[in-house]
Amino acid sequence: MRKCPVCNGAGKQTITFTEVEADEKTGLLIAKKAPSFQIDCVWCKGKGIVTPKEKKVHTYYKTIWCECLEDHGVKFYDDGEHPQLSKHHYRCKKCGKVTQIG
Repeated sequence: MRKCPVCNGAGKQTITFTEVEADEKTGLLIAKKAPSFQIDCVWCKGKGIVTPKEKKVHTYYKTIWCECLEDHGVKFYDDGEHPQLSKHHYRCKKCGKVTQIG
């Protein structure tokens, strides 16, 4: 067994998000940071450890995501259309990596 690469063995993840709403007077979007909270790690299910196979899957999972700093447009793939990922998803037109699943 190995230490979970997501939670670093803690078994917990901190979820932080920002709420965005339009200002009633100006119509401009205002970001409001919401309180953070912890959940059981979704990767190791709160155990803090993973099997060697689970660690290998996680390492692979990290490599499929687009890291382009600019928007280059996306191409949509429906369920079963792409050999690397069976779920419908979007891929960056420049690097060809995943930008969104589902």
